[in-house]
Amino acid sequence: MKQMTLLIAGLLLLSPAFADEDAVYNHVSISAEASADVENDTLVAELFIEHQAKTAAEAAEVVNAAIDWGVKKAQSVEGIKVRTLEYSTSPVYSKARKAGEVYTPQIMEWRVSQAIRVESTDADALSELITALQARLAIRQIGYEVSKALREATESVLIDEAILAFQQRAGQVAKGFGHEGYKLVKVNINSGSIRPPVPYARGMAMEAAAAAPVAIEAGTSTLKINVNGTIELE
Repeated sequence: MKQMTLLIAGLLLLSPAFADEDAVYNHVSISAEASADVENDTLVAELFIEHQAKTAAEAAEVVNAAIDWGVKKAQSVEGIKVRTLEYSTSPVYSKARKAGEVYTPQIMEWRVSQAIRVESTDADALSELITALQARLAIRQIGYEVSKALREATESVLIDEAILAFQQRAGQVAKGFGHEGYKLVKVNINSGSIRPPVPYARGMAMEAAAAAPVAIEAGTSTLKINVNGTIELE
């Protein structure tokens, strides 16, 4: 009994020391941001085809031929990148039924669809291509964005600016609370941009889209770098 009492007393004496190790004091969470407006230098478009037929093979034959045609046409223009996107096959069920009968869906046709993505920094060449592609494909969405090279170059500068702003704010906070300095505990650096693409209605009839001229303003995108984290006041 005496040994158990001594053990419990020892644990009680040690527990404050362990509590102090886990305690956190003078931690402050702060954030800073740097941003820049840059010209959108890359035109991007997605075009698709959707076809229904009695069999999946018949529908796929039409879609595959149109996509193959579109890809080859895009590849023939210098400076344009092209790649295929999602491919889907789905059944189309009957809707009609006689009064009083239990509805048993039956496959009437098959629907197949696929899309391609084309992009280029040569907006005039791509606009001309998109207009030509509308002979067999419909536009799903189109818009400008910032190229990878320009984005990386701009973000490299913004990272330095955002880190400097974070350091200045951390120093200001430490001084405001009466501390000489601070120690960095945790930091996160995140990037982002604001410039959504201009969507076209997916259900747009291909007859209405055929040979429609493409006219869209490039505009600018706002690139942002956010630095946030936790400091410990010293």
